Amino acid sequence: MAIEAHKSRLEDLVRTKPAPIGSLPPEIIFYVLELADFPFCGYRIRELSRVSRAWRGIILSFPNFWSNIDLHPSWPNMSLLRCHVARSRQYPLRISIQSWSTPAELSSFIDVIVPYIHRWRTLDIRMNSRECMQVILDKINHLKFPSLLHTTIVGNGNVQYPTFLRPENAPSLKSLELWPLIPMDDFPTGQIITNLSLRFLRGRFRPMALPLVLQTPSYTLRVEDTEVVFSVFPNLHHVEIRTVDMPLDLFRTNVGGIRPADDWEVLKSLTLRDMTICSQSPFIEDLAQWLEQRKLAGRPMLNVVFTGCQFLFNVDQDLRRRRSSPPFHRL
Repeated sequence: MAIEAHKSRLEDLVRTKPAPIGSLPPEIIFYVLELADFPFCGYRIRELSRVSRAWRGIILSFPNFWSNIDLHPSWPNMSLLRCHVARSRQYPLRISIQSWSTPAELSSFIDVIVPYIHRWRTLDIRMNSRECMQVILDKINHLKFPSLLHTTIVGNGNVQYPTFLRPENAPSLKSLELWPLIPMDDFPTGQIITNLSLRFLRGRFRPMALPLVLQTPSYTLRVEDTEVVFSVFPNLHHVEIRTVDMPLDLFRTNVGGIRPADDWEVLKSLTLRDMTICSQSPFIEDLAQWLEQRKLAGRPMLNVVFTGCQFLFNVDQDLRRRRSSPPFHRL
């Protein structure tokens, strides 16, 4: 009987006394939710708004909970999209457009968010059909994006560098991922991009297998077409090359008697990561000769680091090569 009475009193307290979380100030709950490591997409917003009446009020009141616009074919309806945009007020928007294959329907949804391009902070376009990709570009390619900081475009076919990403249209752009990109000679300059990832295709079914990570003090670049890298970005200070296969053409003398890497006159460090290097390959000798040439030309000392690489040696050939090749630590 005593246990039943105690249990009854506890149940009465639970019913009559509000939960402690309900007494927290809205700002504290908002701060906790803001620290959560997940995007506030549609289903997550619905889940959180059902916790309590107080939480529902918080979700409806703070515009950043409505700033993620994830447009995909299963988006419920147009009125919900308009509601989403309205509740975001003047908060910067993160726009994601993914996996569309119905151009007409996509066009109607884009028309709802285009009037707010001045608030677009992040734009992620990927895995849409070619027709839908063209619809997207037709809608936004002539517009200006004063607040756009981050853009990702991943296409199902070759992509030309979009007009809306050029410096005059996206002056604040800091991060760009774009692939597969049609090779170009007039890569736009004038933007202070701090993170750039480009992937080029050579031929229809032959993607380049050479990802590069190139860094300057405030510049990170990942590219897969070395010719573009050397010619367009000559002022790099730090270069990191990550690839399983050896990049045989990086330091080899071409028909004109120069090496592509000669454009890097101010290079200070070179890191070769995760490669498999065969001693029979001319790669090491080409690299050593390039370093010797830099030294003779009076260019800055260069620190070369191999990390995570596998070296496949032939002892007899390596002894002969070692006698004729300059040591790396002197270059």
